[in-house]
Amino acid sequence: KPAKPGEVLALVGKHVRAGQEARNQAVQSALAGFLAGYKPYYDPHRSPNGHPAPAEALFQALGFKRYETMQHSMRVAAYSTLLGARCGLSQSQLQDLERGALLHDIGKIAIPRNVLLKPGSFDDNESKVMRTHPFIGYQLLAELPTMREAAEIVYAHHERFDGNGYPRGLKGDEIPLGARLFS
Repeated sequence: KPAKPGEVLALVGKHVRAGQEARNQAVQSALAGFLAGYKPYYDPHRSPNGHPAPAEALFQALGFKRYETMQHSMRVAAYSTLLGARCGLSQSQLQDLERGALLHDIGKIAIPRNVLLKPGSFDDNESKVMRTHPFIGYQLLAELPTMREAAEIVYAHHERFDGNGYPRGLKGDEIPLGARLFS
């Protein structure tokens, strides 16, 4: 018999939400494993020439298969913490900065592969989809008590000092210090 459009949408929505909850639980589990074995990468007494094994395990658990993605995140985490140390941040602020920089693109796990891996520039719709990754990353991290400051860095990592960034259009001192240093 013919289906009513509203019933079809409700049924599809139910299954999409169920799948999203399972993915979110898997991400939360991977993050919890990362935090359990987390040892700060930044150490003022050694040079940043390796990477922490828990971070590599986290990237694999999250499905970031591209080695360059992991290497990029580790590089920006190292540079950010070195800059933060030079600016006089405390050890706990440096850890938050490192975690936020390391996980800045975690929200991309929810971006469709056809958008994420597209060569060339995005059309308007693809750009809108890609611009959701800071908020998605924030949502994933903010629920973990030890990640609240890092979540703010993830949320604001595409904001720009002049206010032309996204997702919230923050400018100047409205942008968290860690996100300004990371940027």
